[in-house]
Amino acid sequence: MPRISDSAIPLLSAILLVIFYGFVALSLNALTALLYRVGWSPVARLNWQIRFVVATVLALTLTGLGWFNASYPQLVTYRLEVPKAATLPHDPTATSIKLLAISDVHWDTLYDKEIVSRVTKLITSRQPDLILLLGDYVTLDTQKFLDDKVASLLGSMTSSYGTYAVVGNHDTYDGHLEDLVAAFTANGITVLRDEVVLIADSLWLIGMNDYGGMRRRVVNFRKSLEELLTEVNQEQVVVVLDHQPRRLQEAAALGIDLHLAGHTHGGQVWPITYLAKGMYEHSIGLLTLENSSFIVTSGIGYWGPPFRLGTRCQIIEIIISFNR
Repeated sequence: MPRISDSAIPLLSAILLVIFYGFVALSLNALTALLYRVGWSPVARLNWQIRFVVATVLALTLTGLGWFNASYPQLVTYRLEVPKAATLPHDPTATSIKLLAISDVHWDTLYDKEIVSRVTKLITSRQPDLILLLGDYVTLDTQKFLDDKVASLLGSMTSSYGTYAVVGNHDTYDGHLEDLVAAFTANGITVLRDEVVLIADSLWLIGMNDYGGMRRRVVNFRKSLEELLTEVNQEQVVVVLDHQPRRLQEAAALGIDLHLAGHTHGGQVWPITYLAKGMYEHSIGLLTLENSSFIVTSGIGYWGPPFRLGTRCQIIEIIISFNR
């Protein structure tokens, strides 16, 4: 894939913001025209100068809100009950396990390092048992991710049983996936690539290769979920990490307990949020199918300018209660 220069990203972002301003201005003009037609007489007194000022104020307000939504992640907590037995070695009396997960960092020229710093501090403060990273750590430039030592920041988070990751489609675009994986490994993060691991003798993690990497032949082979499940004991809690929320019905039929994904950004900007809902079986939040739970996070990053409208960047916290 041709590489986009760092200088092109701010230019593209500026173009997108200009388009957004034009959309707001035209929408306001159409609204005032409609109100005038239906007989709301005060609109008739709104000349073009007033409309320009109102459109500017509204556009700036929405831009500020969009920046805030993209820059200050919210913590979203889900509480799930899984009727399976588990005993955690660090606390044999525990009746639950706490997972903290993030996705879609999309590190590039415009990304604010302070966002990742805020995220890592918040996650550590929640005292998680397990930290999970769900892919798309870069946008197009792995070298910038490495130069800025982002893997070190992500590796600084602490938990009882470590940090595990899967890769996303963007992580394969510039052909340096192995360098990214090596950086994660050097900073204590275990990358699962069609692999299974047992956590604390109680919870099985299945980390799947991304569909995008398979199509680009970056990842040699993507095993089926059915094949990976032959390596686990389904009498224990089973959690699947897969960057893209696809084949959810199939996963539910196979009896997994929890499936975590990102990729969609929740649509990032209204009205694209509706497009995301149409493109995926599930685009954001919690979905329950049969006895399986599926959670899609909007991610902590963004594509293009630091802007979200109708969505907000987020960290997800999942508390799984189990039988003793």
